[in-house]
Amino acid sequence: MVDERMSDYLVVYRGEVRAGCEEAEVRRRMAALFKKSEAQIAALFTGQRVVVKCGLTLKKAEQYCQAMAQVGAVASVEQQQAKAESTSRDQGLDVGRIIAARVNHQAMGELSDVEIAPLGATLDQTEPVPVQAVDVSHLALIDSKG
Repeated sequence: MVDERMSDYLVVYRGEVRAGCEEAEVRRRMAALFKKSEAQIAALFTGQRVVVKCGLTLKKAEQYCQAMAQVGAVASVEQQQAKAESTSRDQGLDVGRIIAARVNHQAMGELSDVEIAPLGATLDQTEPVPVQAVDVSHLALIDSKG
């Protein structure tokens, strides 16, 4: 028998929209629902499995799915795996953190050409400014007490 009071359910989203709905409109509505920007919500539409919320009762997880369905998104409820088998994606991540991580990754772009400098290396690659000799022979110092 399934105990619906247990908080071991996940809401999962894979970027799918309901039939008859336009993705752009669903994105706009989801941004309003989750109080995030449309750019942040775009990170949820990759087609990959994203845990929107975890640690829910079955009733609460179904409410999340219904709210997402009302804006045109197709989400599903999954039973959370046993603690030993669960992955870090299923433990305590929320939509805000997932979106922020994906947006930051997209903003960084492709990092295949990045190198790590050796320990003690100079990171500034600009040419040093040549030192100009200034003639100060015509200047004199005066006593400040005087």
